[in-house]
Amino acid sequence: MARVTGLNELKRNLKSVSEVPSGGRLDEIAQASLVPLRDATNRGAPRPSLRQGAVIRKMRSSGMYVREYWVAFRRGMPMRIAHLVELGTAPHSLAKGASRRYGIMQDVPPFHPGTPPEPFFRPAYESTKDEVQESFAASLWGAITSAVRGK
Repeated sequence: MARVTGLNELKRNLKSVSEVPSGGRLDEIAQASLVPLRDATNRGAPRPSLRQGAVIRKMRSSGMYVREYWVAFRRGMPMRIAHLVELGTAPHSLAKGASRRYGIMQDVPPFHPGTPPEPFFRPAYESTKDEVQESFAASLWGAITSAVRGK
C-alpha cells in the first residue's frame, strides 16, 4: 500500500500558481520588455518625422483582448510613410487616377523616380530580439516565482 503525503501543501502551491501575473501586471511586463525595440527603431529611423514615431501598442482582435503587443508607428505621417521608407518605392506615375496596382495610366507624366529602401525597423528588430525575449522571460519568471512564494 502506498502512502501519499503533502496534499495540503500541493493544494496551497496550486492555489498560489493561480495568482500568477495576469491582466495589468502581464501588460506591464510585455510593454517593458519591448522598450529596447521601440528605442532602437526610433534611433535608427532615417527621417526626422519617424524618429519619435515608434510606440508600443496593444492590439485587439475581434473585439476581445489578445495579449499581443506591437511596436508600431503613431497615427499621422509616421504611420503613413514608415513602410515606404523601410521598403522603398518603385518608379510610378503621379497623374491623377494612375494606379500601379491596376496598371492604369502608368505612362502618363509626371513621374516619381521611386526611392531606394532605407531599412531601419528590421535592423532594430534583429539587434534587439534576443534582449526583448530574455527580458520578457526573466520578468515573467520573476513574477511567477514571487507569486508562488507569496511575496
